[in-house]
Amino acid sequence: MLKVGNIEILAKRSLAGQILDDSLLPINNNPAFIKSSFCLSVTIVQIDGVTPVAFGTITKQGNKQAYCMIDEADSQYDGLVVTVEEMPSQDDGQIILKIKTTAKPKDFSGERLFTQAFDSRDGERSLQQTILDTLVEKSIGMQECVNSTDPGLNKNITIDISASDDKTLNARLAKIRDDCGFIVTDRYQFQCVQIDRHSLIALEEKPDEDVTFERLNKDNKMALIDDYLTEIYRLVNKEMFAALCDTNGVDVILAMQGDIPCGAVLTFKHRILACYAEKEWIAGCLLAQAAHMMPNIFVTLFIQKDSSELVKRIVKGAASIQPVCRMHTVKNIPNIKWSQVFCPNLGLSIF
Repeated sequence: MLKVGNIEILAKRSLAGQILDDSLLPINNNPAFIKSSFCLSVTIVQIDGVTPVAFGTITKQGNKQAYCMIDEADSQYDGLVVTVEEMPSQDDGQIILKIKTTAKPKDFSGERLFTQAFDSRDGERSLQQTILDTLVEKSIGMQECVNSTDPGLNKNITIDISASDDKTLNARLAKIRDDCGFIVTDRYQFQCVQIDRHSLIALEEKPDEDVTFERLNKDNKMALIDDYLTEIYRLVNKEMFAALCDTNGVDVILAMQGDIPCGAVLTFKHRILACYAEKEWIAGCLLAQAAHMMPNIFVTLFIQKDSSELVKRIVKGAASIQPVCRMHTVKNIPNIKWSQVFCPNLGLSIF
């Protein structure tokens, strides 16, 4: 029986854990966002077979793109490499690996370049690299390549990293770059903004078209929002978004033009998880509608820096701003209609 408390601690270090808190993992039978039907998870335990020291999750976004929500490891293993073996699991979507050996990495710096590049590491990898390699191999597949941290030229993994200060952020970025191969910085800059909800309410404009706003009826409107999200990104993971909408505490407001969605905002407690809209004024109205329902004075949301006049107004009224770094293993994600994404769903999805 795994010590689930350790998994909770690891998960809450991630951006996803900070966002959804106790609603992220299905621990103690609580209704939660992450489900094995759309999300693969890997847990690495100590030699005792019950104490988790690393945890990661990934969701597919098509055959060649995946989003890594969590890749966290206990700091006591920093600077060490391990070998692992797979343990039995009752759920195909939950992989459990047990540490066999622990060691300091071999020093190849004095060897010839060929030896540095191609000498066998005997399966030794850092915990985070082991997590990522396993997630990739079991989800979108690991192509044949020299370096196991490179999932292949056509396989791209994306992760979002945040921290409360620059020193911690840079340390985390260095670790996922050097250990896990996240070497491509996203072309866009993202930020986490905390803002007084009254500043969001002030964004509301008088509709200039026949647009109405209503809370999502999950029984008969999920298919409509699926179609709308597909317009923004063709390879959207519909099952993931459905699970998010079903997560306890998550509310969805739709902007409707007749029977057709033209925008949506997702909220959770004091957070706006995402805001999508065909036009800027619709996004402003959605954010205002969401702010009206917020119990807290301050609201937290993510934005793409300088992406629209609306976003610039949000930044101008912000109480605090914190950078969020999006990294990829191979390339930036193509074909997302960012012009319709006013608050990206960072930490949980690629848009």
